[in-house]
Amino acid sequence: MYNFLLIELEKQYDLCYLVNPSMPIGHTLKHEYIRQLLITFPNTVFIIDEAYIEFSNNQSIAYMIEEFNNLIVVRTFSKFFSLASLRIGYLMTNTNFIKLLKPYYNYKDITKISVSCALQSLKNINFYNENIKMYLELKEYTIKHLQEIVKINDKIIDYIMNDGMYFTIICKNPTELKNYFDENGIAVRNKDSDITGAIRLTLSNKEILEIVFEVLKKY
Repeated sequence: MYNFLLIELEKQYDLCYLVNPSMPIGHTLKHEYIRQLLITFPNTVFIIDEAYIEFSNNQSIAYMIEEFNNLIVVRTFSKFFSLASLRIGYLMTNTNFIKLLKPYYNYKDITKISVSCALQSLKNINFYNENIKMYLELKEYTIKHLQEIVKINDKIIDYIMNDGMYFTIICKNPTELKNYFDENGIAVRNKDSDITGAIRLTLSNKEILEIVFEVLKKY
């Protein structure tokens, strides 16, 4: 992944947007890789999208914003804080960059209700931090069951569980498996166009995951 970025950036892009953790597999670039990109390409602005970082054990790259003039970190309240319908997020960068960005804004600004909800969420950060522990436990729980399913179902080739609130199943026929999930009332995404044979599911509570595992066993 890192070598690919180096090759692409040799073309001297003005802007590079990196989703970290990535979609759809939740791969996270190491901080030393990002640091090297920032140093190697000082004329390229790097926007690091950390929409899913709360669902991992990884530290935000935001601690580097005062060190580099070409780094912007963006976060959202849509995922971890479950405020997707309010369309609210924020960015972090150094003070010089902030001065350049301030004159530019979307005329369809966010509402006071959105801001109020976001602030209340931050005031209850301890509650959300407890949820992080729950998600990490659910990941271990999910990995255990997926390992068993891969062993007994020859239509399921493999699974991918990295960072993020989702996991990916690699199967022989993703269209067939998606239809099978649909028939059982479970919404999944066919990501075969991104990764051959991939179906992506969102991590949920144990009760719902148990239903997902049963469907996979019967498939």
